[in-house]
Amino acid sequence: MSEADGRAKRRSRWWRGFVTIGVLVAAAVAVGAIWLTESQPTRWRATASAVVLPADHLRPVSIVNYYELLDGTQVVRTYAEILRLDRFRNAAASRLGISKDEREGIELRVRVRPRTAVIILSSIAPNRRAAEGMIDELLREATSYTRRISREFEIEVIRQASGGAERASWWRPFYDWFEGRLG
Repeated sequence: MSEADGRAKRRSRWWRGFVTIGVLVAAAVAVGAIWLTESQPTRWRATASAVVLPADHLRPVSIVNYYELLDGTQVVRTYAEILRLDRFRNAAASRLGISKDEREGIELRVRVRPRTAVIILSSIAPNRRAAEGMIDELLREATSYTRRISREFEIEVIRQASGGAERASWWRPFYDWFEGRLG
């Protein structure tokens, strides 16, 4: 065996050892991540969406003006702020029979999809019923309220949360962040 062959063999062994250690470290990290996520208490995530539209009774000429207002999204952001009010969250929780202590464990988020009149609501809760119910009741309460205060716009539910909750995962906040940036 020549000296060049000996060096090639040593180099080959070195790379094999390096790759083996890399694979073992990656496997240990993966096992640790799986164990960490599985050892956490189960949380449920539900989402719903609604759109702010001009009311049905408006004349066609008025509707064009209102769509221009909607395009500025001030109206949509105002409706999103209404959905964020504690009074509606508390009313929704009361209707569902959720105690004040249990409410602390429920995360609710309301955001406006950029450059649209669409409002996305999401919740993370300890159980499926709370995750779905809080959003659906929140929408019901706020929609009823907005119909009383505004005759020009109304919130139409596109998709309810009921039946759509899924087990929350650790990577979901990153996904939501990227989705919010991309629109």
